[in-house]
Amino acid sequence: MIEISTALAVVLPLLLALLAAALGILAGIGMGRARSAARLAALERDNAALDATVRGYETQLDQAREHTQVAQQMQPIAERLESLNQRVQQVETQRAQQHGALSQQLRASLESEERLRASADSLAKALSSSQSRGMWGETQLQRVVESSGMLERVDFDVQASTADGSSRPDMVVHLPGERHLVLDAKAPFDAYLRATALPEGAEFANERNGLLAEHARALKGHVDALAKRDYARKVAGGPELVILFLPSEALLSSALDADPALLEHAFGKGVALASPVTLFSVLRAIAASWTQVNVAEDAERILHLATELYERISTMGGHIEKMRGSLEKSVQHFNAFTSTLESRVLVTGRRLDELSTSKSVPVTDQIDTGPRAATAPELTRDDR
Repeated sequence: MIEISTALAVVLPLLLALLAAALGILAGIGMGRARSAARLAALERDNAALDATVRGYETQLDQAREHTQVAQQMQPIAERLESLNQRVQQVETQRAQQHGALSQQLRASLESEERLRASADSLAKALSSSQSRGMWGETQLQRVVESSGMLERVDFDVQASTADGSSRPDMVVHLPGERHLVLDAKAPFDAYLRATALPEGAEFANERNGLLAEHARALKGHVDALAKRDYARKVAGGPELVILFLPSEALLSSALDADPALLEHAFGKGVALASPVTLFSVLRAIAASWTQVNVAEDAERILHLATELYERISTMGGHIEKMRGSLEKSVQHFNAFTSTLESRVLVTGRRLDELSTSKSVPVTDQIDTGPRAATAPELTRDDR
């Protein structure tokens, strides 16, 4: 029994130690399994998160690929949009520049209109005086004449008195053949200015027509007064028509519109109504006639000189013929001289040569060719 107890006492601690060790091992295994399960769960969570991230990246990649394809497809449209944007910017820039230029032109136009209005007012005030109107008409007349190429005191005279000294027309234009054209400037503005100053509208039509009829009557009065001066008789070489010059086209057209018979009435009085345009045409025609006259005079002088030259050439032909005759006689005398020399003198000289050692006399040949006679009819006429 003691041995058993002793054995138990020895074995029991061993068993307890082994049991404790086994329990520790089991506990360690359980704890390791628990930690492994936790780690596995963590790994699974990490894997799930990683899978989600990968799927997100794949989704983003797919979207990026789709965006890239769309961007590639949209590239031509983007380029066209960019070009259109640049063109729109250019158009906008040009529009701004044109708007600025148009604004500047409008301001300049307004300024010009103001200056024109001021000038028109000044001109209307200046033309309110009959003396100023007369001076303006004479100045316009001289400008038109000078613009046609004529020169004062050469092609026309200003304020030249008539032969009897009773009148002084504004201008006398010289015509070919010692003829002259009388011009007188008139500027009836009173009724015309009042008519143009009326506002536009039917309510002022009757008043305007009345003033224009008064303007036509004033011009008709100038025609009658000019006809009474009888310039065609007082000016030497004056034509039957005297030109009444109006310094404005509107003055003549307005008067003819108000009185269509005014032009015929003026012609019946020996007066021609002329505006700047018609007078310029008449003066250009006169200048052309002067040109033709000058050409004809030059041609006549050339013909006279040619005739004189021809006559002098004929006279010179007579002198040449006389010179030819003189040369022929000189040749005849020379041949007679050589013939006498050979037949008379040298015969005796040869006899002396036989008795003397001096040099022999050389033989002189006769001239066989005479001067050629002139054959031109101008040089062989018998009436020189």
